[in-house]
Amino acid sequence: MTVPPDAYGDDRAGGRPGRSVDAGRLWTGGVATALVAALVAMVGVLIARGLFEVPVLAPTEEGTLGNASTFRLAAFAALAALLATGLLHLLLLSTPQPRRFFTWIITWPPSPPPSPPS
Repeated sequence: MTVPPDAYGDDRAGGRPGRSVDAGRLWTGGVATALVAALVAMVGVLIARGLFEVPVLAPTEEGTLGNASTFRLAAFAALAALLATGLLHLLLLSTPQPRRFFTWIITWPPSPPPSPPS
């Protein structure tokens, strides 16, 4: 069975279907996710320090918000979301099944810690 070259939306020669990525929507979602990640980090520190009085990231004397480490945690959470967006964008442009590769990369377990010598 032969398939016409434009059956899969391919306007180019070579037979490979074209893929378009709406980069504006992707990065807008990535920035929104980064803001949510930063806010979740801040709220988590506020709950841990304010409600449960756990000295997370700073001594108790630093108050409910802690010190600059709290804001650094929020910035790292936002940066991680933006890096994940960049990785997804790269995969969308370069791999045949980008969402599957992204899932594999994000859920890949880190190597286990070394066991102590016996």
